[in-house]
Amino acid sequence: MVVPPSLRRRPFRLLWIGLIISINGSQMQQWALYWHIRQLTDQPIAVSVLGLVRFVPIVILSLFAGVIADRFNRQKLVIVTQVALGLVALTLGLMTYFNVISLRAIYILSIVQSVAITFDLPARQAIIPNLVTPEELPNAYSMNSISHKVGAIVGSGISGMVIAYLGLQWVYWFNAVSYLVVVSAVVIMGTISMKVIKKPLRFDLIRVDIREGLRFMHFNPKG
Repeated sequence: MVVPPSLRRRPFRLLWIGLIISINGSQMQQWALYWHIRQLTDQPIAVSVLGLVRFVPIVILSLFAGVIADRFNRQKLVIVTQVALGLVALTLGLMTYFNVISLRAIYILSIVQSVAITFDLPARQAIIPNLVTPEELPNAYSMNSISHKVGAIVGSGISGMVIAYLGLQWVYWFNAVSYLVVVSAVVIMGTISMKVIKKPLRFDLIRVDIREGLRFMHFNPKG
């Protein structure tokens, strides 16, 4: 069997396995939330509101999150965001189990989740070049893309079965455990050498970095 080059690197292999499990859990939770909202209300607009509360934090914070990923240790940032996501899932499960869940609670927790994801994604993407060689980097990003596609397909299917046989709360609890797997993988891989930009976290400097990032994306649309 031919092993992809990037998976021969133990740190990346640990992260990749953790991400597959975590993405499956995230997809399970996403579909469970749609079903949960349908149980709480018959108003179609409720699902649209869920999409809105997820979208707004990403739009507002995505550029700032990229700056934070450049200036802080990405391993620690991933651990913080994954723990936050796990606590959101755990809270959803407990509130569902004790039957104190509401639409408002789902929306608030979804906002917290979206904020955590906004900071988690650039940190995870930026950590990959530190786990493989430059020659293995294209393969690493390909494997990362595969993990998202596998998780999207498998997670949605598993979600329905868990809801049917165990209940909604178990979907949330399984997702909480899946984030713990990523945290464990990041801790087990040990300290990774990475370049961190040493700049004060001042508004004027952050604004300059964001402007430079936008300029880079404009002149390097494929990069």
